[in-house]
Amino acid sequence: LKEKKNAEYRANIRNTIEFDKDKLKRFVNFMNNAIQETAVAQFGTGDHYFGVCSMMATMPGLPMFGHGQLEGFTEKYGMEYRRAYKDERPDEDFVRRHEHEIVPLLKRRYLFSGVEEFLLYDLVRADGTVDENTFAYSNGYGGERALVLFNNAWERTAGTVSRSCAFADKRPDGSKAGVTRSLAEGLGLRSSPGRFALMTETKTGLRYIRRSEDIARGGLSVALEGFQCQVFIDITEVADDEAGSYAALCDALGGAGTPDIGWAMQDLALGELYTAWRAAFDDDWFRRALAGGEAAIPQEAMHGFLATADRFRGVSAELAFDPALMPGAAYVQKIERMSKSARGAVEQAL
Repeated sequence: LKEKKNAEYRANIRNTIEFDKDKLKRFVNFMNNAIQETAVAQFGTGDHYFGVCSMMATMPGLPMFGHGQLEGFTEKYGMEYRRAYKDERPDEDFVRRHEHEIVPLLKRRYLFSGVEEFLLYDLVRADGTVDENTFAYSNGYGGERALVLFNNAWERTAGTVSRSCAFADKRPDGSKAGVTRSLAEGLGLRSSPGRFALMTETKTGLRYIRRSEDIARGGLSVALEGFQCQVFIDITEVADDEAGSYAALCDALGGAGTPDIGWAMQDLALGELYTAWRAAFDDDWFRRALAGGEAAIPQEAMHGFLATADRFRGVSAELAFDPALMPGAAYVQKIERMSKSARGAVEQAL
């Protein structure tokens, strides 16, 4: 991976699983050893290093860290050295990035160490060719599944992950048969209409939503920058509700992630109310309020917000706010109370 001989490494994995997936459990995965240059000397301290390190932490077998690797030490080590010749200190930023990106993967090693659910995939470009620089594989334990995507090249890549490479399926009678599985099967998705796959990307913590049926039919669309790695965990499948909330959210996000699925669904449901609020309390209003000056709210905008709020609260049309039915003085007082309440909330928050 240092020399980006990606096709050779992928072929090695493919040949192994075509013969016997259990052999992967014997692999010892490392980025440097006593006779090689240190990991940072070979891979640097940026995205290339952390992409390869993420693979080391998520491939079946045993991940092995070299002496001083997490600390970013540059001096080689070995039995022929009686002492260190460099007075090195840990690279704190390097250590923190390990804590953020690598340590969470190591805490989930049970998802990656086995081979029973391991599947290797091709990333197929739009022109039908396979991108040999991209590693895509899924694994899991019990009912949990994970998906790893890593582009070990400088260039940006894009394509679709749909079907696994062939692997040897051991039969009870001792025979083997070469079989493949779809990505939907590898992730444990039912793939029927009205079902959605939810997954968390470990580095950003964002949650993503995709239609299970789309994954089963056409695979998962993938776009990766140079040396970008994405690891998806907490992959679950949900059925849409009667209101079509998950379908609406999937369409609204358009493939983007969100910090919280529940909050995103609430934001979508209350979108009209948020728009009415911004019309009444715009940025200029908050600036004037915080400056201690007059911060009058346009009556038409406030009317729109109160009417929208009443509708969201389930107030009937007969009882909903209508300035035409409210005495002028009472209407002005209600706007003033709303303004003071909003200003007080801002001051308290700050």
